[in-house]
Amino acid sequence: MVAKGGIAGNWLCGARRQRHDDRLFYARCAAFRLMTDVEFAEIRYSGRPAAFLRGFRALYLGIPINCIILGWVIKPWSIS
Repeated sequence: MVAKGGIAGNWLCGARRQRHDDRLFYARCAAFRLMTDVEFAEIRYSGRPAAFLRGFRALYLGIPINCIILGWVIKPWSIS
């Protein structure tokens, strides 16, 4: 695959493998009736409190946590 498509061929092969693994994982989760934290919050809370909780978690996990992770990834690039 790499000989024909170059590095992009390797990425396509990896993407296919990841898609296959995801399908197996989701099938297992459905078979064992596993819930995500968002599904659990939907069952546990309802109405405005649930909407607030989802929004707060989205902002909390979306802004500071991702900034920390980006810092971990970008910092080694700046070290010479």
